Amino acid sequence: MKNFISTTLHTLVYHTRYSGAHVINKENVAEHSYFVTLLADLIAEDIEKRKNVKVDRLMILRMALYHDTEEAYTGDLITPVKNRSHDLKKEWDKLSSLMMQEGLQHDFKGQGHIKNYIMSVHTTYETYKHEKLENQIVKFSDGLQSVIYLLREIGFGNRHVNSILQNVIETMVSRFGKHELLGKYVTDLEKIVRTSLAKQEHSPFHISAVQSKDTDNQTEK
Repeated sequence: MKNFISTTLHTLVYHTRYSGAHVINKENVAEHSYFVTLLADLIAEDIEKRKNVKVDRLMILRMALYHDTEEAYTGDLITPVKNRSHDLKKEWDKLSSLMMQEGLQHDFKGQGHIKNYIMSVHTTYETYKHEKLENQIVKFSDGLQSVIYLLREIGFGNRHVNSILQNVIETMVSRFGKHELLGKYVTDLEKIVRTSLAKQEHSPFHISAVQSKDTDNQTEK
C-alpha cells in the first residue's frame, strides 16, 4: 500500500500543461487525464447507443486514464515542439517511454506486475491510436478536452491562446474530419467553436471548414 501512496504518479498534479503559454487558470496533467477519461466514456456511450457499435469500454477508460503517464517522469513537452519533426517525435517517444519504464520500476519495487500493467496500457494506446476505434476515441477526447479548456480561457479574456486553439481544431479536422464515427463530432465541435468565438470582437481565429459532406459515412484513411 505504501508504494501506491508515495508513487511519482501523484506528481501529475504538479505538472502543468501549456508550458510557455500565458494562461489564467493553470491546468495540471491529472485534471486533464480525468476529463479525457470522462469525455471518452461519454463518447463511447453515445457511439454504442447511437450507432449500435460495440467498443471495449474498459480499455477506453484505462487508456484515457494512463495516456499521459509518462509526463510524471518527463513533464509536459508542448505539441508544436514535439511535432516539429518526425525524427524528433520518434526519439522523444522512445525516450519518454524509457524514462517512464525506469520510473515505474523504481516506484513499484517488488511489484513488477503493476509496472507491466501500466506500461502495457500506455503502449497499447500509443501503438494503435491511429488505427483502433477505442484508441481513436481516446485521442479525440484528448483534443476535445483541450478545446474545452482553451475556450474557457478565452471566455476569461485570454486571447493569447487563440492560436493554440486554432492549431488543435485544425489537427482534429485533419485527423478525424472524415472519420466514419467521429467525423460528426468534429463538424459539431467546429460549429460550437465558431459560435463561441464569433461573440468576441476582432478575434484572429480562422480555420478551414471540413472539406466533406455526409461526414458520418466516410472513413478515416
